[in-house]
Amino acid sequence: MNEYPPLVRYLIRLLFAFAVIAAFIITKSLLVPLFWSILFAYLLYPLADRMENNNIPRIATNFILIFDSIVIVAAIVYDLSLLVISVTQDFTTLQENFDRNITRLRWALGRTFGVTAEQLDNLTEQAMSALQLMRSRTPLQQHSGPGRKPVPTNYSSPCCINLNNSIFSASNSSL
Repeated sequence: MNEYPPLVRYLIRLLFAFAVIAAFIITKSLLVPLFWSILFAYLLYPLADRMENNNIPRIATNFILIFDSIVIVAAIVYDLSLLVISVTQDFTTLQENFDRNITRLRWALGRTFGVTAEQLDNLTEQAMSALQLMRSRTPLQQHSGPGRKPVPTNYSSPCCINLNNSIFSASNSSL
């Protein structure tokens, strides 16, 4: 393989990698159950060996381990379903607690920093509009031509959010 140029060798390796990935994708319906069966075989082998050493016949060992595995998986699925049901039933309570915690946070911010609820609402609206403005504009302006690199565009974005001379204001000299 050394007689080929490096580019051809890399191309062959890349094509081989694509072929392996394509083979895995095509045989997924076979490989996934095979993987799970190998995993369970390795996990259950020590138990099967210990049971066979205690003079339990191999067929009985297999039935016991398969039955126990099914019971364990069913118990996990049952517990997860109970958890999902519990969360969905408590969703209104969770939403009320969330709203109450947000109200307490806003009150604590107002008490600590002297920011009113209206100022927090204005701050949130200005931050969201600034994010939408930045998202709508492209950060780099592409120039076509040989040897040219992308140049950052100069777009106006608010450097500071003014909340009527609050602590977040651009006119506050303590910042």
